[in-house]
Amino acid sequence: MTDHIDVQARVLQWSNDTEIQINGGTIWFPSRFYHNVKMQHSYTSRIEYGFLSVCSLIYDKLTTFNDRVLQLTNEVRDEYRVRDSFLLTADCSLTPKMAVFVLDDQKGVQIYTGGNYLIYEPGGNSYNASSNSSPTMTVNINDEQLIDLRNIVYQYPPDDEFYDFRVYIDREGVLVVENQLNGAVVQYGPAGIVNLLLPTVHKGQMCGLCSDRE
Repeated sequence: MTDHIDVQARVLQWSNDTEIQINGGTIWFPSRFYHNVKMQHSYTSRIEYGFLSVCSLIYDKLTTFNDRVLQLTNEVRDEYRVRDSFLLTADCSLTPKMAVFVLDDQKGVQIYTGGNYLIYEPGGNSYNASSNSSPTMTVNINDEQLIDLRNIVYQYPPDDEFYDFRVYIDREGVLVVENQLNGAVVQYGPAGIVNLLLPTVHKGQMCGLCSDRE
């Protein structure tokens, strides 16, 4: 019976997806493997069921919300450059709720939530940084205050029941920003690795590098 079954499997060149052909028929398995930043189980389950979309940047490899893989060259970055950073993703709806910029050399991130923003530049975490530099755990809020995130979870505004975002450093040394305005989560980990988890319902209104390029 096995003489009549022809099975071939391959990983697509510009995607992490798997394609399996059985006797000429094609079965496509979308990628659901995210190994760049350690995630909580609740995140991985929601990704697997399609409730969350993920965009990730690992060194020069960008995986978009639709699981397409892009080599991030200087020319590609320059199309989305804003001074000393480039736009990873932004909410381009009439009522924008977030934007994520990555600093040059992936040495930090600048994240907007509504009318507020934070800047995190740990120094020692950039993949081009010297190994002798000591990373900081301080985040700049609206250029008004510096918050040391060691052993605390900070929310902004700090005393309101309904807040725009909260930010903390997890046990893996990863900066986590939870945007309460649209449910997105930004992770900035060691070596400048960036992960963005976005409720799939918002994916169509996003622009920037994380959205598919023609």
